[in-house]
Amino acid sequence: MSNDWSFKVSSELKNILGRDLITNSNIAVLELVKNSYDAHASEVKISFLDDTLVISDNGKGMSEEDVINKWLFVAYSAKSDGTEDKNYRNTIKRKYAGAKGIGRLSCDRLGRFLTLTTKSNSDNHAIELYIDWNDFELNSKDEFNHIPVKHSVISSSPYFPEGTTGTVLKFTGLHDKWDATAILRLKKSLEKLINPFSGADEFKIIFDVPSEIDHDKEKIDECAQLKAMWDKLTPYKQRETIDKERSIINGPLINSIAETLNLKTTRIDSTIKGNRIFTKLSDRGITIYEIEEYDKYPLLEDVSISLFYLNQQAKYNFSILMGTPQVNYGSVFLFRNGFRIMPYGEFRDDSWGLDQRVQQGYNRVLGTRQILGRVDVETEDKEAFKEVSSRDGGLIKTPSYQQLLEYFNSIHRRLERYVVGVLWGEAFLRKDYFQKKEIALDIRNKLQGAEKDSDNMEHVLTNIGSKIDFLQLVKSLVNDESINLLSYNEDLANIVSDVDDTEIIQGHMIDDFRKIANKTNDAKLLQNLSDFEKQIDELRRQKVEAEKRVKEERERAIVAAKKAAEERKKRQAEEEKRKKAEEELEQKTKQNLFLQSVGSLDLDRILKFHHDIRIHSSTISNTISRILKLLHKGILKLENLESQIERIGRANDKVMSIAQFATKANFSVAADSIEADLVEYIYQYVNDVLPEFYDDCKLNCQPNGCSKIMSFKPLEVSLIIDNLLSNAIKANATSFDLLFHDADAKIVMTISDNGRGIDKSIPNPESVFEKGFTTTNGSGLGLYNIETYVRNQLGGSINLDKDLIKTTGKFVLIISIPK
Repeated sequence: MSNDWSFKVSSELKNILGRDLITNSNIAVLELVKNSYDAHASEVKISFLDDTLVISDNGKGMSEEDVINKWLFVAYSAKSDGTEDKNYRNTIKRKYAGAKGIGRLSCDRLGRFLTLTTKSNSDNHAIELYIDWNDFELNSKDEFNHIPVKHSVISSSPYFPEGTTGTVLKFTGLHDKWDATAILRLKKSLEKLINPFSGADEFKIIFDVPSEIDHDKEKIDECAQLKAMWDKLTPYKQRETIDKERSIINGPLINSIAETLNLKTTRIDSTIKGNRIFTKLSDRGITIYEIEEYDKYPLLEDVSISLFYLNQQAKYNFSILMGTPQVNYGSVFLFRNGFRIMPYGEFRDDSWGLDQRVQQGYNRVLGTRQILGRVDVETEDKEAFKEVSSRDGGLIKTPSYQQLLEYFNSIHRRLERYVVGVLWGEAFLRKDYFQKKEIALDIRNKLQGAEKDSDNMEHVLTNIGSKIDFLQLVKSLVNDESINLLSYNEDLANIVSDVDDTEIIQGHMIDDFRKIANKTNDAKLLQNLSDFEKQIDELRRQKVEAEKRVKEERERAIVAAKKAAEERKKRQAEEEKRKKAEEELEQKTKQNLFLQSVGSLDLDRILKFHHDIRIHSSTISNTISRILKLLHKGILKLENLESQIERIGRANDKVMSIAQFATKANFSVAADSIEADLVEYIYQYVNDVLPEFYDDCKLNCQPNGCSKIMSFKPLEVSLIIDNLLSNAIKANATSFDLLFHDADAKIVMTISDNGRGIDKSIPNPESVFEKGFTTTNGSGLGLYNIETYVRNQLGGSINLDKDLIKTTGKFVLIISIPK
């Protein structure tokens, strides 16, 4: 049998190992950046120039031999067989990011044409390759290794000045449209390529996009202005500023996630070193516990895990600092030798199986929406943690990977146990730690209400429910023989710090606390427990005494309050009595205005009495004459007779009111002045006295809050009102109004009626105030006496409303007196 047969490789291999495996252009760029890292580059530049993409680095470059025997040798990896610069790599302390030898075929995913330019230290010239990937697609029967690759040697290159090395990949005929949005998406993806949590190793990735320079400058200027007044910005505007800053394309790639995770939040950190696992749980800057245990995972070496639980406040702070919500940024990332393994941590990725537990019905578990973190694996074993060829499919399920998943789950469950139990109160609510279920429920509700919006854990350290649950957590740790409890937070575990708390929890909790102290050989805690037991009776005795004192104080307070209420009631009764007496006195004073009498009559007043009596007597005489005339003429009707007789009676009553005024008001014939409220006197006289004599005329007097305390002669004031009313009756008035109102420093009294008014033909209406002026058969003394009294006795003035006279002929008097 012949032994010279061999496989043939179709040109279709290019698609199988390239474009079919790497379906995402961002992953293709990530693969090429990893190649630059493995080539010892400290800097890689990604440039977008019109329709051209260039990826260049300052790595060690490739010699002609390297290009022929390594780069063009598909699926061969010098990294895997250990021949790739072993001595140099030991110097820079880098582990390889890639190892399969097929990352170079990702070039096919980016563009049809590739120009590769490279230079190494061993050559004094550069090498260029020219590849049209379509050449491999013309006929699948063509053998892969029979399709030639164009190349050339160039003595000088603008990419590599003298003394420099590196590799440049230039892509044209691009398969994707690289607009600003696509470039920014690539940049954010690359931010997570190298472990953003460690900040170890210097490796710069620089973006060069000339078309976006002006836009970037505008964003930079705007961000600078906004940051200058950062403290005055609203949280929304702060987040918008950071988001705008992160949308700047040109320049080096900046990773701030490490700084962001210094947020005060709940975190667990675990590391496998040698044959030990060290784990530390902390909460908002406070250490909760530290443990050491034997390594249960022999296939894992130099592995670390950091997980962060973000409550509502931490999520909010994260979104402000990062410009995006945590759930959109990602969850738990996986890094091998400092480079990210896709798709772990990607939005909506559940490679760790966290959300699967939620969907299976587990109550109160931490899924990807609450967890942020990373898993770091450092290894030289290329087979232990091997990526699937698709580059976005994660790791092959090797035994090492299975142990890594177990390790991750154990750390995740430790964090979850603390959050769900101590922070959320779910654990102590389900167990009978409390004597009453409703007490436990109330404590849990208070705990959860504070936990959502808190960036400190003060409410946890003072919550008896959290303390009890943490006590049980510590108890489970000390009972595990494989765990060495290095330290734990004594403040959080101390349930005997408050006597009141010991009265609502079950008694066995104290015994549990003692067992923990014994197992951890905590002499200080044991002494504290002993002191506590000695003091507990004294504290409870003090509490009983304090309650007794509170009760006595309460009883004394009740007696004092009762006495104060009685005193207050007594004072209120006395005050009401005083007010009532004042009101009665005031009312009595008002009523007595017509019961006062002093002084004597003078000649002028007698003359005024005589004048008024003559007026009313004349009215009686004239009316009687008119009746007689009508009788002689035989035209007197009964209804006319009745009205005339009523007129006679009214005038006669007026004479009687003047003659009997002293009797009505209890004034003596020699009445003199009184000290009283003039406005109140007129108000009572018009509304209470005169209606008895003028029942066919509607009388109305309104003081409108006016008051004028002065000395006046009541009879003179009454005669003035009588004269005014008599004039109104003569003018056939059926209503008479006398209204007061304030006007600056005066009190104004307006007198009006609905009679026929004044004759508009009178040349000077003011002449009505002249002595002897009359338009009837009267004496002409009425208005004259009124004007004289107002001027001399009241110090005021009296006028006619001339405008109203001109327009309507109405007779309206305005009397003004000083306040």
